[in-house]
Amino acid sequence: HRFWTIRKYSLVKRTVSHNVTAYMTKAKPRKPQRILYATDFTIPIKVPARFCNPPNDLPLETFYSATVFTPQVHPGSLLRTIGKGAPKNHVVRITAPVSVKHIHQPVLLKIDTLDGDRADLLEVATNPFGTLDVTNSRAMKALLLSGRLALSAALAANQKFMDTRHYTVTIHAVIPHPRGTIIKFYLQHPATRPTPTAWTRDTTFDIETAASETYHCKVLSMDQAGLQLRISARSLSWSNLLFLSNQEVFMTQPPEYNLHDLWNFLVANLPTQLCTTHPAYYYLLALFGRVTLKKPTAFVTSITTESASQC
Repeated sequence: HRFWTIRKYSLVKRTVSHNVTAYMTKAKPRKPQRILYATDFTIPIKVPARFCNPPNDLPLETFYSATVFTPQVHPGSLLRTIGKGAPKNHVVRITAPVSVKHIHQPVLLKIDTLDGDRADLLEVATNPFGTLDVTNSRAMKALLLSGRLALSAALAANQKFMDTRHYTVTIHAVIPHPRGTIIKFYLQHPATRPTPTAWTRDTTFDIETAASETYHCKVLSMDQAGLQLRISARSLSWSNLLFLSNQEVFMTQPPEYNLHDLWNFLVANLPTQLCTTHPAYYYLLALFGRVTLKKPTAFVTSITTESASQC
């Protein structure tokens, strides 16, 4: 027999998040598997089988306080030391036949009943500025706590539609357009056909040129052509991309597109007090049914595209 000998190893620090606000539900209808959606996690959290079977069988559609382990590395990820542009294109091209599409989900380690304060806030959040008798600051805190969890869950649920592979493609058509240059290309992979549901209309992605320049784009249309996807996309910038015609570029769907929504979201722990001088104060009350907005006393002319252009 021949055995492997370890000559060098490194320790990777475990990243464990404690006391995370989470919501448990089924991974798929009519399936026993469960998943957690948690605040600030843009990937669904895996629930081990021991939490799904008696005597630890946990109720579904319930809020919990969770301890979560997050893996630091994923198979098939490109090393950060790989140079941008031509070097990255070369690496992706030669490794494409064996590249994998897999992301290790965060894993639930421990789960507890949610503390009283957060449980009350999430109950208030069903109608924070409505008929419930709560203070203005507590209603805002409930709205921010539930809103951040809901946004995290929405981003995590959308994660399954993302394509985590890396591609090298050749741009075969470039069309100037006032709203952003339109590019056309065929997306293919040596190992398997790209998933059509991951490249539907309005899907955002990045292209990186051999000169290490990155451009953000979104899909306009997608058609299946055998084992390829025929894609038409538009640049999200005003840059002139005519030079991309017949050029080979590196392409990926970076998950960072989702993160800016969380980065810009208000933190529930910060004191936030809406006063009657804030227009949002009245809008929130109206949105949740406590009051009705009064009609404006003065006649307001609607602004159309034509009239706005004349201003």
